[in-house]
Amino acid sequence: MSRKTIGHRLLRIGHVPRKVLPTLESEGIRILDEGIRVRLELRRYVAPGRRFGYRHQVLSGSIVLTQERIAAYVWWGTLFNVSLVDPRLSTLSVSTPTPDLLKLGFDVGDFQQGRSGRVECRFHTDRAEDFAAAVGGRWGARERDF
Repeated sequence: MSRKTIGHRLLRIGHVPRKVLPTLESEGIRILDEGIRVRLELRRYVAPGRRFGYRHQVLSGSIVLTQERIAAYVWWGTLFNVSLVDPRLSTLSVSTPTPDLLKLGFDVGDFQQGRSGRVECRFHTDRAEDFAAAVGGRWGARERDF
């Protein structure tokens, strides 16, 4: 079991939102890890009212893979929630630099109109290799320099 963040242990920060959990369960959860450390990096990020050359945050979050989607959540909302049949997922880069670190990277403009830049999510989970095998096997994922 992944080491849980202190925010999760004390305040339950970083769990899958209760309002979406029934939907995820009905889709058949394959892998789920909650209360894990998530490092979010933004590079050359441009959005309405926001512009960052580089920015990072360390958060408490969760990641879930169902039969139909992959989704990730942090205390302030959804990082991503994408159907497994979405053709844009072929642009996702996936790697596991260590057995307990899953890196997912993508160009934000591929998923959100009016935004540009690169997003990298690093999930500190004991299930990193399981996620990478499921994600990489489905999308032909690759590692790319960030």
